Amino acid sequence: MASRRQKQFDRKYSSYRKFTASEDVNYSSHSSRSSFRSESMTSRTDRRGRSTSSEIVTGSDTRSYPVYIAIQDYTPDANDVEAIPLEQGQIVEVLDKKNPASWLVRTKARPPQSGWIPGSYFETPTEYYKQRRRTREIEATSTTMTEDQEALLKRDQVYHDLLRSEEEFVAELRTCVDNYVRLLDDINVPPEIAANKEKLALNVTELYNFHANVMLKGLNYYSDDPGKVGQTFVRLERDFDHHVQFFKDLPATIELLEQQPYKDFFQSLSDKYEAGSHTFSEHLKNVSERITHYQNYFKEFVKYTARANQSSKSMQKALELTLGIPQRVHDLVYTDNIQQYPGDTNKLGRLIRHDSFEVAEGDEPSKERYVFLFKNKLMITDKNDRTTPTTYTHCASIRLDKYTVTTHTLHEDTIILKPKELGLPQFSLKPKDLGTSEYVRKAWMKDITEEQEAYGLIIAHYYVLIVPATFIISLAEGFQFLHRFGAEIGSSNTHLEQLPSVDAP
Repeated sequence: MASRRQKQFDRKYSSYRKFTASEDVNYSSHSSRSSFRSESMTSRTDRRGRSTSSEIVTGSDTRSYPVYIAIQDYTPDANDVEAIPLEQGQIVEVLDKKNPASWLVRTKARPPQSGWIPGSYFETPTEYYKQRRRTREIEATSTTMTEDQEALLKRDQVYHDLLRSEEEFVAELRTCVDNYVRLLDDINVPPEIAANKEKLALNVTELYNFHANVMLKGLNYYSDDPGKVGQTFVRLERDFDHHVQFFKDLPATIELLEQQPYKDFFQSLSDKYEAGSHTFSEHLKNVSERITHYQNYFKEFVKYTARANQSSKSMQKALELTLGIPQRVHDLVYTDNIQQYPGDTNKLGRLIRHDSFEVAEGDEPSKERYVFLFKNKLMITDKNDRTTPTTYTHCASIRLDKYTVTTHTLHEDTIILKPKELGLPQFSLKPKDLGTSEYVRKAWMKDITEEQEAYGLIIAHYYVLIVPATFIISLAEGFQFLHRFGAEIGSSNTHLEQLPSVDAP
């Protein structure tokens, strides 16, 4: 009898193990090593030709992926077939996070599910539990408040802290400009200092003008309605290019300020105007921390808005914007080293993602290429890692609106770009890293199709507003609208430069 029960238990346990994951989570590095086995696979294809399976893991996966925790519940839109719902505190593995607006994650459920979630919904375990212990206190009153009212009151506190800190930040930028930067134009400045004026001054003056004349005024405008603070940041997305440029140039400037004669020169200015209490380098480092401050404020905005059962979409967008700035700085390492591109690399817009592929043009044999995805543009380059820094020689650029994108019918890890016009070549792209090819393909398919749809929206509004003779609108006004509209959906001038020419009515 005991032997029979043991056999029954063994069979039951063996069946259960098919849908379990053995995990060894290392919270110090926020990664886990998983070995998943799943014998069920349900999938279907949407109108874009993309898999909408809720289970993308088959066979065995022994790679290590970073572990994150959902900071709040996430309920996807009904028409978003590629997203999955999450609950606050749920642990996930992040399979792809190159695009801050959309991470590919896999849950720790049994069986696991995978889908696309905005990156702003996650924190590392260390930061998550740190935030759980951190909460704002409100003064005791005789009035009993609901949980929603208490959350809104705490959100108001966050807003006023943000506003006060912005005033302090503007004052610090003003100190940098008045006590240091403007003095570099003095005729008595030593020649060695004057020769490096632009490198030493960075774009501090531009940052001051933006924050004093635009950002601070925008925050004051919504001081009576903190729920709209996210809109202020989203509408000013393009202005945050100043911070990207500042981050890019800061390390070289800090290094220069540690050398002579620059160190003594700026120390003398500090002694003269601030009694040596702060150095120019210290001010610059404080300026560099502002984006982190914004991130922390918007994490609180999102948390308390969600607790109040109100929409936090604009605040999520603002959080994604601030979280994406460090990545944009890193991406400049790539775009600044693209060679032989026939246009201006500064006008390519935001780099969405990049990976190594085996690329074939038409019937030619495939070659290893490094591919970049920009706004409505896919760029194929030849990577040269024998140079320092690594360079990327331009081979071809593809306008996405002139192509259809599908997955190869036999080789699901291969992306096919078919031209809509005669004379254009066909391309196939197969991820170089076979271990992550499924995730890479899904990520590229998703972002390419979203770029095509975003460009289609701009074209549609373009023809509605400008082309029909029934609309009395100048071409200049039309483009002005398109620039505003493009900023709202995170587009760039790259889209606008590609619009067809139309005579103004």
